[in-house]
Amino acid sequence: MTARREPSTPPTLPGYDPVRLLGMGGFADVFLYDQRMPRRSVAVKVLLAGHLGDDVRERFRTEADTMARLSHHPSIVTIHHAD
Repeated sequence: MTARREPSTPPTLPGYDPVRLLGMGGFADVFLYDQRMPRRSVAVKVLLAGHLGDDVRERFRTEADTMARLSHHPSIVTIHHAD
């Protein structure tokens, strides 16, 4: 049996209010936030500090670029920002 880790703490992001945890993965957690302006709900993927090697950062960049290129598809989320 694998021990389940605790979720990370949602970071403080100017203009956004954390709502709840959406999911946990091997190297990131995803949180639901309310964006204040424009008003909308957004998902924020947060990389775990213990997994921030160059390979993980590169996978994150590749994923963000790929998702942005495919965001016109109705089953793909729209990327508003990645950093």
